[in-house]
Amino acid sequence: MSLRLPAPFVLEKRASVGSTNDEASALAAKGAPEGTLVWAQVQTGGRGRRGRAWISPPGNLHC
Repeated sequence: MSLRLPAPFVLEKRASVGSTNDEASALAAKGAPEGTLVWAQVQTGGRGRRGRAWISPPGNLHC
């Protein structure tokens, strides 16, 4: 899949992550520019609101 985002967005692609939010936080802590998006084919540890699990089937779009 080819995805082009308008500036100033940066797309970070991952095959698998525990949580896209955790990955984005880690990138931010390392100085990633504002507007960085994390996209994953598989998310194994997603979290919803109020502590609920966020189920993310493989191949779904996780950002």
